[in-house]
This record gives sequence, C-alpha cells and structure tokens, in this order.
Amino acid sequence: MRSIEVNDPLLGRLLAALGVTLTGAGLACGERHLDVDSVGSPSDESLTPSAESGDSDDENAEETDESEKFDLASDGDDDEKYDVGDGTDECELERLETEEEAPDECWWDIPEHKHLDYFCFAPPSGTDCHDEPHTDECIIEAYVGGLIQGGDAINCGPFVEDNGDCCYGVYGSWGIGRPFLVGGRARLARTQPDSNWSVPMRPSRTPQDPMVRRALADVWTRQGLSEHASVAAFSRFILQLLAVGAPAHFVEQAQVALRDEIEHARVSFGLASAYAERPLGPTRLDVSGGLDSAMLAPVVVAKSLATEGCIAETVSSQLLVAARDRCTDPQIKTILARIVEQEMNHVLLAWRALAWLLPRLQPDARAVVRGVFARAHDYVGLGPVTSIEAEASLLADHGYLSHAFRSEYSRHVLRQVVVPAARALLGGDRRERQLPPGMRPLGG
Repeated sequence: MRSIEVNDPLLGRLLAALGVTLTGAGLACGERHLDVDSVGSPSDESLTPSAESGDSDDENAEETDESEKFDLASDGDDDEKYDVGDGTDECELERLETEEEAPDECWWDIPEHKHLDYFCFAPPSGTDCHDEPHTDECIIEAYVGGLIQGGDAINCGPFVEDNGDCCYGVYGSWGIGRPFLVGGRARLARTQPDSNWSVPMRPSRTPQDPMVRRALADVWTRQGLSEHASVAAFSRFILQLLAVGAPAHFVEQAQVALRDEIEHARVSFGLASAYAERPLGPTRLDVSGGLDSAMLAPVVVAKSLATEGCIAETVSSQLLVAARDRCTDPQIKTILARIVEQEMNHVLLAWRALAWLLPRLQPDARAVVRGVFARAHDYVGLGPVTSIEAEASLLADHGYLSHAFRSEYSRHVLRQVVVPAARALLGGDRRERQLPPGMRPLGG
C-alpha cells in the first residue's frame, strides 16, 4: 500500500465530509484503510464484479484485511438493456462496445453541438447485418452521451465487425453539469432575445476578433441554458429530499444551491449578451413529466445523487477550476472563482446526502449505486461545445477550454477524485455506517 497525495483540495474536502482521514499509509476511515493502488480509470478491472470482492450485506460478515480492493460494480446488468417503443413492440438489445473508430462517413452532417456515439449489437440468430435486423427506435434509444440516454438520429450504419456484430453511429445531446433529466433525456429551453434572465456583464477585455466573440457568445448561451435547466433539477431534488425524509439542513443547502443556479444562469446569459452585443435569454422550459411517484423512490433518488451530483457535477466543478486557472480576463476569472466555490458546495451536498441515504436503502438499491460508480465514465458531460472556429488560446483567455483538454482532464478527475471518494463512501457503507436503532431501510 502506498500513500496518496491529495493535490486537489476538493478530494480532501470530500474525504473529510465522508469521515475519511489521510494517513501516511493511505486513506483511513476509522480503523479501516482503503487501498489506493487500485485507483485507476473507471474501466479498470478493479471496478468490475469479482467473486473475491467480499461484497456482502451480512452484518456478521468477516472483516477482511486492510488492503481489500472494493468492488464498485452492480451484480445486475439492467443498465445495458433498452426497452423502447410504444409498449407493444419491446426490444431488449445488449449494447456492445467496439474498439474500432467510427468510419469517416459517420461524422458527416452531424448538427452543431451534437455528440456521436458509435456502438454495436449482435444480430439475432439466423440473420446478419445486411438484413438490417435492428429497429431504428432501439438503435437510437441505445445512445449514451454522458448522462443522456437516447439519441436524436442514426447517422451511419450498419457496419459489420469481423465477428459479425452490427455497428451504428447515432448523434445526440451531451450531458452538462447537473442536467434536468426526464426519461433519461436532458430538457433545455431555447434561446430568445430577452434580458429577463441576465445581469449586465462586461468582460475586462472584449476580444477584437469577431469569430472569437461569436464563439464565446455561443458557449455562454449554452452554459446559460444548462444553468437554467439546473434550476429545475434542484427544484426536483428538494422534493426528493423531502420524500426520503432527509434532515432539514440538506433541504436548506439544496435551496441555497437552487439560488446559486439562478445566479449562474443570469451571469451566463449576461456574458453571452455582452459578447453577442444583443440581449439573450431562455424561453419557457418544458417541465411536464419532470416529477412523478417513480422519481421519489429512494433508489431513484440515490441513483440521481450518484450520477448527477457525485459524478457529473464533481467533474464539472473541476473543469471550472481548470477554466478559472487558465483564464486571463480579470472579470471572467472573478466570476469563475465565485461559481467554482458555489459548485464545490453543491458537490459536497451531493456526497453528504448520498452518504446519509445509503445505509437507509435496501441491499439491492445499494447495489444499483455501486453499479453507477463502476461505470462513472458513462455519466460525465464535458460542458458546452462550440463548432465556431476561433483561436483556442483566445477562447481560453475568456474561460473556454478545448473539448480535447476537457476530455482528458475529466478522466483525471474520475481517477483522482471520484473513484477514491466512491471507494471511501461505499467501503464505509458496507462496514461502518449503521442505521439508528429501530429504523428500517427505506423501500424501493
């Protein structure tokens, strides 16, 4: 076992919030140490199901040695099944990943600001890819873009792998921060010429290049739409906390976070309007279907906390840190610094709330949360992307980092922050967190 260097202040804050302390030998939670040698990318073997994992909810289970590698994976594979259609034509397809690059034609004619997902299915017995055995609805529904499940359209395929699998390219939206998800799809308002959701803003140094101004207006508009949708997400989160009987201080902190998201939206639209030199704001947001009884189930609340808060928002907050540190415009840097601190508070709220909820869940619900963290990379959005070509260094001066940098840095955050914190959280859930006497686990 080796010691862990906590260079990122957020990881230290997360571990403190979870009751984990740092020792010279590694991470410790009470008398338990967590082996950090196995912390790697979310697809490492250390995060896959293992017969030796010792994952048991038996209160009398034997204690294992301190170098145990915790299994974060779920025993089930429900997240790999796709049930689509009108209820009369169900399809269950196992999505298969491929190491092959998407063919060039898959990248043709993708609308601006859309993400391409390239994946495969095995053809049903007695058929091959030339028979086009998979329905368009099932193929589109299998799309994954960060937190987003279900794409917009098929852009290419089927292409035949050497083993006979049929591969398709589907484009769709990409998750940003904490989105407002309804049925696995992100809801966003549209843009309109309106100043009601903005505050007057002015960068310290307005770029002279018109293409840079256009790109920055585009980026901050998209950021504003995302923040605007996060207001709805936190509104729902408050009701979910009440539904699972969360303590008052969690509800109070969620209300503060909601107020922060309103501020972030207004600042983002203010900057977008400044760069565009015209007022920009959101239209109405479709919230229909945004809250039903299923969304109040404890397992759904826990999964939402893990995906949207503990993973997506944790990564998003650190991308903002990188943008703040690279930014050279004093006004934008000050704005990003304030947003960073507020977003870190949102992240801490998510981890603390999940730590409170986990021991109150049934064992199968805790397994769902384990499965979420085992596939953490599936729940990461990289933030707004512009297709308007402009000099990258000038964009970075105003808080916009390239997609390539954000992709690489997100993997770093998953390895160095999310996975260690998840190990601490889930290890503590299994061994040390106990319900108060007389309290029963929450159903569902």
